[in-house]
Amino acid sequence: KIWSFSNVNIGQIMNYTLYNENGNKRRIFKNFEEAKAGDFIIGYESNPIKQVVALAKVVDKDGEKLFFEKTENLVVPID
Repeated sequence: KIWSFSNVNIGQIMNYTLYNENGNKRRIFKNFEEAKAGDFIIGYESNPIKQVVALAKVVDKDGEKLFFEKTENLVVPID
């Protein structure tokens, strides 16, 4: 499902699955595997925004999902 990083509250914990609905590895799977607590995430919104709008931080992962916390909104999004 598509969601908007702009609509996520600062401090909110979200997750993203490492595998899609069909059980296939996500694109650039190695990055999900290597992510660890404390790593930073760039919050990019695709269509129609197509901008970096936020920053987040990895808080945990369980082999199925990557859990992250939104830490801030960018005052001026980056194209």
